[in-house]
Amino acid sequence: MSQYQELKEAGLRPTLSRMTILELFSRDSNQHLTAEAIHQFLNELGHDTSLATIYRILTQFEHAGILVRHRHQDSKALYELAPLEHHDHIICLRCNKITEFSDPIIEERKKLAAEAAGFKLVDHLLYLYGECTNPHCPHK
Repeated sequence: MSQYQELKEAGLRPTLSRMTILELFSRDSNQHLTAEAIHQFLNELGHDTSLATIYRILTQFEHAGILVRHRHQDSKALYELAPLEHHDHIICLRCNKITEFSDPIIEERKKLAAEAAGFKLVDHLLYLYGECTNPHCPHK
């Protein structure tokens, strides 16, 4: 589905700002971006889009199910394209690198833990925090 069609199906007019922001996320399915990073990128492209407008668009995308908003510890909100399949995140406490992962054993254990507590699991978020072992990490 094209970005234009995706916006139309979500009931959003495909403005230049919306299309540009959606394109930014679509370039790499592993993008996790703040509103400020998007604002800087748009400014570098010569788009005169205010930070308030970017937040408004991100909220619209979130409500439409196009983006998912994450909050990791005390950091600013990060946005990513709504995944087709569930995944969890591992975040480096030094460089803030985010790695996505899926593990069927962990998924099953989360369901069992919910059931043991008398719950039917509907949704969840799992964030693991650590220090990456990347030798190129700028904070090593």
